[in-house]
Amino acid sequence: MTCSTQLRTNGWLRLDHFLGLSGSGLIVYGALPASLSALGVVNGVSIQEYQVDLGMLEFGHKLEAKATLAMWRVRTTNAPIVAEFGYQLKFDSLESVRRKQRELSEFFYTEVQSRASDWLQRGTTKTALIYGFGNTNPKHQE
Repeated sequence: MTCSTQLRTNGWLRLDHFLGLSGSGLIVYGALPASLSALGVVNGVSIQEYQVDLGMLEFGHKLEAKATLAMWRVRTTNAPIVAEFGYQLKFDSLESVRRKQRELSEFFYTEVQSRASDWLQRGTTKTALIYGFGNTNPKHQE
């Protein structure tokens, strides 16, 4: 995709011209420098993300977390690249979380990593994997 003057109006960049943001009406001033000429595919890989809401994790006394699984696949071949399991706890303050709830949530966090240790690639992100795509082979297949 090329970022041209057609996407700019008086220095403003209309983000709703980008795929996925159409209809958002977002306008960001100075979001991209005027010298930006093109956006492109990284390492020749176009990605499709699939996200599944797995449900809620309950840690007691209304401390809940929404659990999701995100899978990145090569758009053209549907080959899997990486998956990410995530969940988020929301609470007002650490003091508002009871000790038993905190211990249970911390146990779950460490236990998932322990049981899935052969499948983890610590210290990276999905985006970093794409920038390094083709330089390493995945540890496991789907």
